[in-house]
Amino acid sequence: MFALATGLAAAVGFIVWQAGAARDIVRDQQVWSHGAVAEDLRVSGQETSRNFVLNSYELTATFTTRDGQPRSEKISFDAFLQSVDQDAPLDARYDTADPSRVVLSWAMDVTRGRWCAVAFLGVMGLIIAASLLMVGIRALGRLFVARRATASFEELELTVVQATTIRHNGRPTGRIKYEFLVPDDLHVAGKRTRKRSVTFNEKKETPVFLSGDGKRILGVRASASRDVPVVPRQDGYPFALSDAAREALTAAAARRSER
Repeated sequence: MFALATGLAAAVGFIVWQAGAARDIVRDQQVWSHGAVAEDLRVSGQETSRNFVLNSYELTATFTTRDGQPRSEKISFDAFLQSVDQDAPLDARYDTADPSRVVLSWAMDVTRGRWCAVAFLGVMGLIIAASLLMVGIRALGRLFVARRATASFEELELTVVQATTIRHNGRPTGRIKYEFLVPDDLHVAGKRTRKRSVTFNEKKETPVFLSGDGKRILGVRASASRDVPVVPRQDGYPFALSDAAREALTAAAARRSER
């Protein structure tokens, strides 16, 4: 549920974020076309380049309005596959109705790159959001199978074909991925046997092992179904078990592993 909610929030957040960036570009074009020229212009700040692909600018423009009012305004924008030519002439224009809305000629010079940045960041954001949504949907699917199995269920012996420590940048994350085969899948003619997988926290969670060598684990699913089995933890999660039921599960698993 958390991943699903996070995915939805990320999707909405990225859309709102990039919609705001698009509005800023349109607003800047309007101010540049109809605004007043800023006087005594000075600009400071920094440029951040990400692999020379995405360039971000965080600037402060200090200027004087035509009625002599001093102003200092922050300006930020991104440009994709385009960068500001800092040797180019620098001018600024501001909205006379709202002098806080000021636009630099540098920002106008990279208008194409700004639009490309909106598209690039929007697509990347939606990809990230879609990934989180898929994780959430899969988690909901497992919970749905577990709920169905609480009414009438069957126990399965799942054959572990590989247990892999998940690493990030070469370092162990503390999670282990178990790839297993479902008995039903082994007897489907004309189809390649499909491996399923489940991930556990190495220190806090383990599946219910049905053999001493760790090659067989417990799977549970609704009776007479072809659902992908739920692989419960030693404490029975995602099933809500009483202490007595957990002890019975542990004892039964121990007996089967001794066979």
